Amino acid sequence: MMKPREWILKNRRQVIAGIVMALCMAAILALPFRVLREQGRLLILMGVFCFCAHTLYRRWWVPLIAFLLAIGVCTYAVGGDLIAYEMASETPLQQLPELDVSVIPGGESLQWSVTGQQGSRSVVKTSGVIVCFYMPEGGPCVVAAHSCGREAGDTPDISPTSEALVSGSSRPAAVLADCDHGVVFSGLKCPDPDRKALPLAGAGDVKVGKEAVICTLSNGDIPVKVIGFCMMNNNHFLVLESLDDEAGVGPGMSGGPIIQDGKIIAFLHSGTRFHRGPRFVMARPALEVYDALQEYLEP
Repeated sequence: MMKPREWILKNRRQVIAGIVMALCMAAILALPFRVLREQGRLLILMGVFCFCAHTLYRRWWVPLIAFLLAIGVCTYAVGGDLIAYEMASETPLQQLPELDVSVIPGGESLQWSVTGQQGSRSVVKTSGVIVCFYMPEGGPCVVAAHSCGREAGDTPDISPTSEALVSGSSRPAAVLADCDHGVVFSGLKCPDPDRKALPLAGAGDVKVGKEAVICTLSNGDIPVKVIGFCMMNNNHFLVLESLDDEAGVGPGMSGGPIIQDGKIIAFLHSGTRFHRGPRFVMARPALEVYDALQEYLEP
């Protein structure tokens, strides 16, 4: 029986290749993306990994399998960073509407109950979103910054735990419109009558690389860093990096207004679904939300 040392000496090329492959994967998993992206280090590590895989087992298809494995590891390790830093642009990727508009920022939670069927029994489900903004002088408000599957004329059963206030029993909250950019409600009012209106930011007002805050009533102001604009699934987003790991930006927070230097730049839409790295969130530019729903907001 061959001793371990003899086996290692006999197969030292394969042993070295295996060790180098393990080190490459460890580097991809452990090093920050800002280090990996400099001077093509991530591509170099992937190339070395594939070369060592071929050295380990000399078949033409081995580098292909190794490459696919490396892609999977990279997606797990730095997928969110790749999207945020490599796909993001400092300028809008489509022209923003040219509007001079001021609205009252939201931040209040809005919850309603929906009754559905699950098998033979009725099930009540609760949905929660955040108010994007209120129109001045008691006008309608916009929530969610995405579709909620409602229809015009719906009068959802608003939960009493909602932070947004229903105007009164004689005027129930009703859906005026529902589209990909949000849901327009009538019959809801801002709980703070002294809250000041803020302007919606144009393309030149969004400062990439600078900090902003997601405004929520229950969780306070959540600090974020503006990464840039990107297109995903034909949707135009502003990419933000959460600077507070304890804030828990997630489900139920869609619609939160994002404010930078006294202007509303965007409304929270969704979060990225990558396992590691910084927490990135997607937001719809504020002017695009207003423009898409303008006919329901202005008399």
